[in-house]
Amino acid sequence: MNTLIISALIVAIGISAAPAAEAAELWRATGLEQPESALFDAANNRIIVSNISGNPGDADGNGYLSVLSLDGKTVTRHWTDGMDAPKGMAISGGKLYVADITKVRIVDLASGKLVASIAVPNAVFLNDMTSDQSGKVYVTDMLADTIYRIDGDRPELFVKDAILASPNGVFADGNRLIVASWGKGIKPDFSTAEPGGLLSVDIAS
Repeated sequence: MNTLIISALIVAIGISAAPAAEAAELWRATGLEQPESALFDAANNRIIVSNISGNPGDADGNGYLSVLSLDGKTVTRHWTDGMDAPKGMAISGGKLYVADITKVRIVDLASGKLVASIAVPNAVFLNDMTSDQSGKVYVTDMLADTIYRIDGDRPELFVKDAILASPNGVFADGNRLIVASWGKGIKPDFSTAEPGGLLSVDIAS
């Protein structure tokens, strides 16, 4: 496990003199079942959506991936079946990596076929994923204050630290990971004793 530099990112809200832009709904996709994450697949100009379709922690085999067009139309509802509760995703080396409770699924981007499942030792609740410039993939374990790194099909413990405070979202930004912490003292209903925030994790150190 690496020794990492972890620092808090301070996000200023409402201090800019410029008026904030208002978001407007462009389209709405329907027919999905508990969509958890959406990933833009730039190489194929489409959106891949993970559907939990059940309890987020149950290995029930009901989870699947869907494909949408960029205007929100369903291209293939059941593009990849055979998952449990798929959540965050990342693309690396022509493959799609999907966080699925205690496993990381690997899907062929060309066909949508589930080609492999990586068991992550000691994983509890794998949540979000990202890939760095070298092609390595990272996955957060929200209920274990942990981030794993996967090189090809080999998972390794990257960092485990209480300061991660239930790491949820993760994004590779150059030589760092930006991690969205859910918050300290997570409870069964997913409320927390303390609010979360953003952390910066140094990849190289």
